Amino acid sequence: KKGKALVQRRTNLPRDLSRRSARDDRLILLAFWQVFQEQAPTLGKDHSRPDPAFFDLMRLIYVASNDPHASVPTQAAHPYASLYLLRKYLGMHTRLRDALSKSVTRGSGSMRWSVSTIFHRMQVVIATFLKYHGWRAGGPLLAYPVLSAWGEEGTQTFGIVARIRSPELLMGERDSIVPGRDEVQQTEKALAWVLWALFAYSDDLGLKHAIFW
Repeated sequence: KKGKALVQRRTNLPRDLSRRSARDDRLILLAFWQVFQEQAPTLGKDHSRPDPAFFDLMRLIYVASNDPHASVPTQAAHPYASLYLLRKYLGMHTRLRDALSKSVTRGSGSMRWSVSTIFHRMQVVIATFLKYHGWRAGGPLLAYPVLSAWGEEGTQTFGIVARIRSPELLMGERDSIVPGRDEVQQTEKALAWVLWALFAYSDDLGLKHAIFW
């Protein structure tokens, strides 16, 4: 009888005061989590697990114009081959291409550009590219914008750093050998270049141009 009376009093409470407990919310979310785990494989690319073959793709695009064994004139030339492959890839994935153009130009007309806002916008574009492939720009895979230091040898511009902090990220399901440091560094360089090319060579790639570049 006491329990019945308690339920009756709860139903008479104002709607804003009749709330579920944290324990109830936890049970509901656990149920939703189980549903997500069961259905994720059929929900499409936005919820798919990242594929290590992504890194093979980045290396292929990069090495097309950046082969360290190529002749010196080839290494000094405009990276036509890499840009050709990257543009073809973006053409195969129009949803990715449109998302990149949208993220690089969002709110540009009213933006006050500074190093901080440029870094934030670049990070958004980086996250857009990686998210499409099932990755995030933090944790075992790290990617972020940087600014060249004065006096540093090289082009004075914004750059991108990629760090693979767990070599296991490069391993497919059938791989049994953890990649060595050389392979990891080559992959980091390739991914960083592809992400940088989205800004530096946007015209060559058919992407919207970043106003701050």
